[in-house]
Amino acid sequence: QARNYLDYSDLEHLTLKALSDPGVRGQVAGKFDALFIDEYQDVSALQEAIVQALHGEGGNMLFMVGDVKQSIYRFRQADPTLFLQKYRAYSLEETARQRKILLQQNFRSHENILLAVNEVFAHAMREKETEIEYDEAAMLRPGLGQPLGAPAEIHLITAQDAEAGDTGELKKGYLYEAEFAARRILELMRTALVGDGQGGTRPLRFRDIAILVRYASGRAPHIARTLQAHGIPVYSDADAEFFDLPEVTDMMNLLRVIDNPLQDIPLLSALRCPCFAFTEEDLARIRLVERRPGSAFHEAFLSVLEKEDALGEKARDAWERLAAWRFLSFHLPVDQLVWRVMEESGLYMLSGAQQDGEQRQANLRLLCERALGESAREGLGAFLRETGRLRAGDDGKSAKTLGENEDVVRILTLHKSKGLEFPVVFLMETARAFRKKEEGPLRLHPRYGMALRHVDAEKRTIASTCAFDALGGAVEKEAKAEEARLLYVGMTRARERLILVGSPRRLDAALERWRRPAVAYAAGSADCMLDWVMQSLGGFHPGQYIGKNGSVWRMAFQQAESLTAPRQARAVPLALTAEAPAEATAQRMRRVIAAQPPLKTSVTAIAKPLRREKDDWESPADKRALPEEILVPDFLAQEHITAAQRGTITHRVLGLVDYALVREGRLAAAV
Repeated sequence: QARNYLDYSDLEHLTLKALSDPGVRGQVAGKFDALFIDEYQDVSALQEAIVQALHGEGGNMLFMVGDVKQSIYRFRQADPTLFLQKYRAYSLEETARQRKILLQQNFRSHENILLAVNEVFAHAMREKETEIEYDEAAMLRPGLGQPLGAPAEIHLITAQDAEAGDTGELKKGYLYEAEFAARRILELMRTALVGDGQGGTRPLRFRDIAILVRYASGRAPHIARTLQAHGIPVYSDADAEFFDLPEVTDMMNLLRVIDNPLQDIPLLSALRCPCFAFTEEDLARIRLVERRPGSAFHEAFLSVLEKEDALGEKARDAWERLAAWRFLSFHLPVDQLVWRVMEESGLYMLSGAQQDGEQRQANLRLLCERALGESAREGLGAFLRETGRLRAGDDGKSAKTLGENEDVVRILTLHKSKGLEFPVVFLMETARAFRKKEEGPLRLHPRYGMALRHVDAEKRTIASTCAFDALGGAVEKEAKAEEARLLYVGMTRARERLILVGSPRRLDAALERWRRPAVAYAAGSADCMLDWVMQSLGGFHPGQYIGKNGSVWRMAFQQAESLTAPRQARAVPLALTAEAPAEATAQRMRRVIAAQPPLKTSVTAIAKPLRREKDDWESPADKRALPEEILVPDFLAQEHITAAQRGTITHRVLGLVDYALVREGRLAAAV
């Protein structure tokens, strides 16, 4: 506050503080004839207090719109119980002071998608287990007489080698799922038709397809890579999460020190690399060299370089190694530099020795591949700036802002998919077990208070208390309710085709679990999203299956071995020869990835090499010269306006209308 820095949460608290003054509250509230609140299911208790302050004093109308089944932001303090309280208290009577209006009609999805959603959530959403009762009033109905559409698909990835544990997903199951999704996408691209918005059909395009995952961190980049290996253009929103992975963070810090050693946090991280082997005690001794107020760690490190003791010699060795890599950064392509530093620093080896080492090493290899991008061609500094921008989530692109003409398959988290729709939706990792919050000594709940474990100092034991267990149960129930709403959001993104993919760890245990009666206890004890789906259908039924409400499903097993066998079959043993290997083979042996054109680029990036290769580059006069014939693009020549354009026009008109004239009844003058 002293620096005049305020975030959104600060503004909320200051607003409520200002409205606590009766004079301010009355003056502000009196300015509004009506308050319109959209996405009311995601309102927090603080925001509700602000709304009620404006509504209670102003005598104005309060109109709230929302769907509590899509409340998925509890981690941002959204409280769906605020919506549920009003939903239960308000009346359907038209003359009621507090009236509710049900919006059941769905104008987006084919009828079979709606039937499938109703089938699943009639079981999964129960008031006592997952906070919401999915009754007749909550059922979705087709609003425009949409066709029945294609069956909803369920594909289970199975492996011959059973793993320990009855729940959770198959090890590397997401990679098998990605391989299946790639093959299914290519099959649909050859055969499927989708609606064109004008009552007809057109061939399916890549931009019509979305792959939804629960968590993107660490997995979405590998899913994207699998699709790209099949020639499928893909865009993922997971860049920020990728650069927050521990092994990627360590490598990026080392690259930052190579680019600029006068950075404290990257330098501290780099000195902990296996090749330098500085201990925490070493780093503390370095810090104590410079005790001046405001002195930086890198200043202390530079001072240690001049000492003749063992620590000084160790610091000089590290400095020389960093200087050598810095020299290479001016002369090697960034991808070659990244791979060389990765191996020489020992980070690649260390990652492989840790838990999930194979996954960690794959993430580092993927970082090396990213160093082949357009930004890396301008050097290490440009690559670091670009990755920093991606890590901050400010890449200028997202699945919501990508243009309609960018023909790519989108990979999104369920949270980022909210508000979007796609003709074809793949919902992956449905067998992934729900995350459980880390256990701590203190549990907090906004309504039930706090609870601690019991610590017996004499017996030196720690035990749970009744209150501690009760709060844990409440938090777990709320988390599971959030997962049910996330599944609802994912399934309702589909317009024409819904394809669920899962890879349960133990198929026999899963099949047995799914055959149990679909009662409230089963809904409350589900361990993954796939449990809710299969319990609602009475188990897995290979082939076509008709649900209780008439929904049509197609279920199939997919062998994990069959999803990897084709690639193994193409491998041919190399014959021994005295001839020199081809350049491509030599590059693979050197672990250097051949330069490839980027999936997406710009006109400027294409033009830069042309300027160097072509002397007769067009002059400013050439640029100003008009072509003989100006071609009008198809999207400008169209006579109809899209729904998005109609919505934009409506919002613009509402923003320009003089509502004083409307109140006087002079509608023509207002328009």
